[in-house]
Amino acid sequence: MQSAIRVAQDFAQRVADADYAAAHNFLTKTAKQTYSPEGFQRSFERMTAYEPGPIRKVDIDPEFTLEDWPAKQPDDVAFVYVGLFGDDYVEAVSLTVSREDGELRIREVEWGRP
Repeated sequence: MQSAIRVAQDFAQRVADADYAAAHNFLTKTAKQTYSPEGFQRSFERMTAYEPGPIRKVDIDPEFTLEDWPAKQPDDVAFVYVGLFGDDYVEAVSLTVSREDGELRIREVEWGRP
């Protein structure tokens, strides 16, 4: 579980650094076809349009990290909810971390608070 949290943290930190290409490298092969670095940037900007600005803090509360959930697929390891804190906003990205070719990768990305 800690490895999945670390992958989610590293992905979110790349988004916080506005290094969307590096964030994209954390994805599974299929997810790389679904999501693009430019799409990450657009999604983040749309999500924070009400109060634009950089992410100042990335935070994962283990209480909101799941090992079992209804949409879990066979290679999934964890569903991780990552808090993204700006100066005047609190948003999130939810990530499904999955095992692919012996490595942990992100299979699904959902922007915004539920």
